[in-house]
Amino acid sequence: MSARERFQKLRELKIKKNYTLIENKKELIKEYKRNRITKNNKTNKTKKSSSNQNHNGLNILKLKAEKELIELNLFTNEKNKNEYEKRKLLNYSIEDHENWTCNQKLKDENASNNFKLQNYNQLALQTYLKDVKKISLADSNSISALQGETTSDLLDGLSKNLISEDQRRMDSKRRKAEKESDNTFFTYINRKNKEFNQKLARDYAPYTKQTKDNFERGTAL
Repeated sequence: MSARERFQKLRELKIKKNYTLIENKKELIKEYKRNRITKNNKTNKTKKSSSNQNHNGLNILKLKAEKELIELNLFTNEKNKNEYEKRKLLNYSIEDHENWTCNQKLKDENASNNFKLQNYNQLALQTYLKDVKKISLADSNSISALQGETTSDLLDGLSKNLISEDQRRMDSKRRKAEKESDNTFFTYINRKNKEFNQKLARDYAPYTKQTKDNFERGTAL
């Protein structure tokens, strides 16, 4: 028996053990309720006036029993939180844990790369790598690469990709234009001049900010 099979067998035994504990707890609660009901019925034979109180007591007992059962099944209270996490992990195999760890590592790397972007070359490289991940690799039985034919599905996918990228760029430009429209200080006379000024501002705005502010205040030399 391999290590994986032994681990799987151990996990099944633990699950059965936990299930048995839960079932035993249920039976204890049912037995307690039956004994309490029998005792209350005997008392009611001699005390008719206590029937309403007995009914309320049974409801309270039922609510308490249901609450105990819920806490036992879910293990969500603070004292058993660690135990609940351990039992929850028993439902996952080693392969599931490795896949989850790998996915978390990729997410952390992508987040780190996004934070480190400094120029358009890095942004273009990351966009390219992201698109490459979406491409499905051909298997050993695939011969489409040898046929030299392009299917309609691939053409539709390329068309949708181009349309979505164009729409994304247009939305980005629109949001940027709306943000810039809030500024009442205009430095252009037409659209072409505006785009040219924007290109200059990306590179030289930090160096000309003081001069621009002086012009606005009327204190430039």
